[in-house]
Amino acid sequence: MVKWQAKDFGPDSVVLDADKLSRPVTAEELGNQLVRINRLCTILSHVLDAADIAVTDRERLWSEIEGFQDQNFEAYKSLLASESPEGGRTSPPK
Repeated sequence: MVKWQAKDFGPDSVVLDADKLSRPVTAEELGNQLVRINRLCTILSHVLDAADIAVTDRERLWSEIEGFQDQNFEAYKSLLASESPEGGRTSPPK
């Protein structure tokens, strides 16, 4: 298991391995982290739906969450392309 060292998850993220050496994140690690983020966002969407806050505030929050997800998925796709030997397509994690 690696420890993440970044303010956000993107192609510039680094991880600390067990030997405490910092290295760039791999596409697989970033993809797995995005799966976790998406699960948390799903939970958050249910909380926002149940919360007693104004609809406009809820929509604004959800727009920011979706933007965060989109930004990180684009970073993941870019990292996949840079790691692919042929620059070809690789399927995202499930």
